[in-house]
Amino acid sequence: MTAEPRFVVIRAFTSPIEAHLACSALKGAGIDARLSDIHLVEAQWMYSNAIGGVKIWVPAADEGAARELLDQGPHVAEPAASRGIQEDRNAACPRCGSEDTASISNPALRTPNLEPGTPNPEPRTPNRT
Repeated sequence: MTAEPRFVVIRAFTSPIEAHLACSALKGAGIDARLSDIHLVEAQWMYSNAIGGVKIWVPAADEGAARELLDQGPHVAEPAASRGIQEDRNAACPRCGSEDTASISNPALRTPNLEPGTPNPEPRTPNRT
């Protein structure tokens, strides 16, 4: 019988969203990362500081690599070209006019509401009686 690897806490976050992003970055790098206290903080966010936040656990053998990865700062995706996204520097965002845009070449990944020229539905207004 093989022993389970020993896990250690490498970081704690007050926000479950930040914890999920960091955990995803670690998993993307091939590190077996796990979250604890995530459900409690999601249900009762005010307990986050009291319990020490949402904790990320990794195998002790990967602790150094995991800390190094998270210490690099905010995790930015790979350049668009390496992800199969064709950059079109001539296209500007129809909303804000930003020229820092990229078009997705895979039609399965496109969201109809995000296509240029597609109107967004009007927000619902509550029924007032």
